[in-house]
Amino acid sequence: MSAEDAEALRAEIQQTRSELGETAEALAAKADVKARARDAVEHKKEQLSDKAGELAAKTKEQAGAVRMRIAEVPDELRRRPVSALLVGAVGVAAIAIAVYAAGRARR
Repeated sequence: MSAEDAEALRAEIQQTRSELGETAEALAAKADVKARARDAVEHKKEQLSDKAGELAAKTKEQAGAVRMRIAEVPDELRRRPVSALLVGAVGVAAIAIAVYAAGRARR
């Protein structure tokens, strides 16, 4: 066996040892169920936290839009008082009909 062959064999053995070490580490990580479960829980926590942040921002944005719309309602009522009176009259009529019907049902 020549010196070159011996050196090539040593390099191949070193490479095989390195690959074997990586394979053993990968198998050990796969076999560690507790650590994998812990990692999965942490991952889900992060996902939920991100989603909660998104929902909070969206809710704030929508609440602002609702506040703006509510602020516009008095202006619309001033511009269209007949509409407000009509809605009120329909509401009173509905209550009166309900009271009348309840009274008739008792007889």
